Amino acid sequence: MPTPPEVLSTPAAALRRAVELVERHAPAAFANDIKEIRRRVGWILAGLDHTATCKRCAQAFVFDAVFYARQRMPPPRTCPACRRRR
Repeated sequence: MPTPPEVLSTPAAALRRAVELVERHAPAAFANDIKEIRRRVGWILAGLDHTATCKRCAQAFVFDAVFYARQRMPPPRTCPACRRRR
């Protein structure tokens, strides 16, 4: 079954999905390579995803920092749930 587009809406989500596919379909002989891929993707993801605290409900949420940097927008202050409620 294909992954819905909203699941791959960020670069971080796409990278996580790619690692899942490599882990699922790579032969067992490539176990060390898979560990190295996971480690390197972890470094990349550390720069992509940031955690913030919602100013309304005080819940932690993750946002795509690259998107906000590209758009030259300040990082979000409210979580997606609070933004939907507005």
